[in-house]
Amino acid sequence: MASDSQSLAVRRALFFTGLVVLAEPLAATMLLSFVVFMVRDFPAVNERSVAFWCGVITSAFFVAQVFTAPLYGAVSDRLGRKPVLLFGLVGSAVCTVLYGISGNLTMAIISRALCGFFNGNAGVSRTSVGEFAANNGIHQGRAFSIFGLCTAMGTLLGPLLGGFLCQPTEKYGFTGPAGIFAQYPYLLPCAISACYNIIVVVLCIPYLEETNLDISKPSRELARTEDEETPLIAPRGDEATLKSAPKRTRSLVLLIGGHAIIALHAISFDEMYPAIAATKLPIGLGFTSSDIARTLLFLGPIVLTVQFVGYPMLSQRLTYATLWRISSILFLVVYISFGFVLELPNKSLLQWSCLYLLLGMRIAAVVIGYTSVAILLTLSAPPNHRGITVSFAQAAISASRAVGPTVAGALWSWGLLNGLKAPFDQNILFVFQCIVATLQLVTSFGLSIESS
Repeated sequence: MASDSQSLAVRRALFFTGLVVLAEPLAATMLLSFVVFMVRDFPAVNERSVAFWCGVITSAFFVAQVFTAPLYGAVSDRLGRKPVLLFGLVGSAVCTVLYGISGNLTMAIISRALCGFFNGNAGVSRTSVGEFAANNGIHQGRAFSIFGLCTAMGTLLGPLLGGFLCQPTEKYGFTGPAGIFAQYPYLLPCAISACYNIIVVVLCIPYLEETNLDISKPSRELARTEDEETPLIAPRGDEATLKSAPKRTRSLVLLIGGHAIIALHAISFDEMYPAIAATKLPIGLGFTSSDIARTLLFLGPIVLTVQFVGYPMLSQRLTYATLWRISSILFLVVYISFGFVLELPNKSLLQWSCLYLLLGMRIAAVVIGYTSVAILLTLSAPPNHRGITVSFAQAAISASRAVGPTVAGALWSWGLLNGLKAPFDQNILFVFQCIVATLQLVTSFGLSIESS
């Protein structure tokens, strides 16, 4: 009976932690579907500069995260994870609404930067998941499946939410109270995202567990030594790295760098895939918006299957470092092959089959890669500084997300205009992604985790 009660408490805690984790990718990606139309509606913006200002608005969120993520991590080490998470959710809700009512570029950029400021606690939520697993004796792969699932689903749901709910008056004839959605056509998805944050805060005040034992149970934490804490939750082979300070330092550097690397090539693909798919033949796929949406919706079931079935099974048999390496190889296969899919007969059964196969492999690599590197960092971080360590990794991710779209777009445009032959034509983008994915593979060999 007690075991059932404890199991219920664990599931409840993971559920509410997942709600918190989901908020950040929703806030980060929601505008991607409508930012182009929003910028076009702003006064004094000519068509040629729309793409530039879209990049500035999108990047403002991540640039702010770069500077605030370590700050949130340090504060959470001192004050606890829970108050920092709830503070960020409330601030993000307010700034998301401000973005929805922006009437000019200045307000849009400032509100998105402030939204990124309050979402700097994404690293804190990851730390909380890892600590919750450690505190309750849960396998890290199972606990972090919640983190990976919510991150992936937020990335998929954000653009869908923004795309379907923006401009509701024009699309559905819905003007809202006092015609507010007619006056502010991009407010509805922002308001719903803000309401989600507030509801999560209300639910988490009584139910979200404080995982920083220095705050919640100091006597228990002081009684535990570093060597006692970590091997209990690591799979066979992963504990070797944690027993040597030099190896720990090297692993931390490689893992934080690994976060930046996977984010760089992942965001470059995420941002450019819709553009490539919509580009006219023979360069792109010539897809309509419905075709693109169909391919993205296909990924939802794959995320669920890999996260809840595939990853827990793999993590029971393989070390997290090996899984990190496998994700690198999957990314390389996808990036090497994608250019060839563009050459297949347009919208043929063969092209659709190959495209779905590569997109499925890639989303599996995203789930495996992000989950594995997050667990490895949590295991390697010093317990008393886990919050700030993970937040530095989050800052690295944000930095890559800030520059990745610009670099990818510049490479694609340069490849289209330079008149050179493959691989220096538009395929230069895939060459860049292959190089970055290779760097991810290199970091997996420097972790020294396999010896046991």
